[in-house]
Amino acid sequence: MDQQTILTKAKLSLSEDIEDSKPDSGILILKNIPLRTYLVVSTRQWMILNRFREAICLQELIPRLISERRSPPLRELYELILKAVAAGIILVDGQLQADHAKVRAEEWHHKLRLPFANWLGVICVLFGFGSLVSGPVHLPDTAFEILVAYLMICGCLSLGYFLSACLLAGFDREVYDVRLKWKHFFPHLYCNVEDARMAGRVCENTVALTQMAPLFLFTGLSSIWFPQLEYILLLGIFYLTLPEPRSAGTLLIRSLYRHIPLSTSKDFLFVQNQLFWTMINKRIKFADKRYLIIYSAYTVLWLATVCLVNVSAYNINAVKLLQRFMESGGVKWVGVFLLFLMGTLVLLSFAFLAWIFLRNILSVFEKVSKRRKRSEAVKSLDLTTDDIVAFFKDSMLFKELDEATMKALAGRVQGLIVNPRKYIIHEGDQGDMLYIIYDG
Repeated sequence: MDQQTILTKAKLSLSEDIEDSKPDSGILILKNIPLRTYLVVSTRQWMILNRFREAICLQELIPRLISERRSPPLRELYELILKAVAAGIILVDGQLQADHAKVRAEEWHHKLRLPFANWLGVICVLFGFGSLVSGPVHLPDTAFEILVAYLMICGCLSLGYFLSACLLAGFDREVYDVRLKWKHFFPHLYCNVEDARMAGRVCENTVALTQMAPLFLFTGLSSIWFPQLEYILLLGIFYLTLPEPRSAGTLLIRSLYRHIPLSTSKDFLFVQNQLFWTMINKRIKFADKRYLIIYSAYTVLWLATVCLVNVSAYNINAVKLLQRFMESGGVKWVGVFLLFLMGTLVLLSFAFLAWIFLRNILSVFEKVSKRRKRSEAVKSLDLTTDDIVAFFKDSMLFKELDEATMKALAGRVQGLIVNPRKYIIHEGDQGDMLYIIYDG
């Protein structure tokens, strides 16, 4: 991707193959339908992208946005444009620049849109969860019972994905990648449910609950009539609710509590003059702290449930086991292991930071040398027309101007030294002058 050409010379236009979701808390999702790519934007960013319904250069649009007081910070604007180009939302000179192949949706003729599908899912999940606390967990007695429970897990997973696909079709969403996932510990029918995000949170959590409902329901029923199958079925539930990004449990937590992050707040493409610590600060600024806390609590609860189920199934006396462990000197070895683990993490962290530093140090030295030359000129206020023209040629905003225009502008530029922590202009002031940071 030629960032300089895209941000300066190219004619940009909005693709005709996109659809937008309903805004949720000022956030909406754009989708390129043939490519199945998504872009998360704010309503303000969507208004800016709509300006490209007629082909226009970004450098022609920026002055209009500034005059209308609708321009975001330039770094955010450039990031938005590059992300939109990468997702196929924006075309460059009428051509698609996104590095994605076209994806065809499945023709899914089975539609299901029950008004209370999410509540049915909640009832099934609670019913299955009740089997965990209603009594001791039973182990299978024969290999045949293990096989039956294993086949039930595969069947329930398949049924969950089938019903999820029906719900997606019922919400007028696309169903992708329907296949038999046979290279798996639990072979089952699979479909991609990512398109549920375009229909909103209700569709997402309904799909997640529908995926989990069959297995939870059969686990609850087995605890009543066939308790020998319960333990193996619970292993399937632990897989289904595993705290990893693609599981149904994580999808449910994400749909309920996560604020969808803007595409411009992560995985930055516009990296010129953007140092490592700038990116880290942005990550911290846009981090969804509430979701991280809830997800961490969910992970701890999942681990605790796995431990309790195994303790109940194998009739383990946890207190006696802990006493034996301490008497055998296991605490010492655990301490040694934890120290080794912490030391390894510290070393890896330093290695990662050193790698980032070495990767950026060259560009830092180049910037420092340029600033030193400019700062000397600023302090002496000895800014010639040639100095200003040279500065314009390195500026993203002015570099495409012709030499005569640059010299005409440079003749009207005055040097100004501003002491640290002094205000230059306040937001909302009447604008009668354009300020450009030459150094600092």
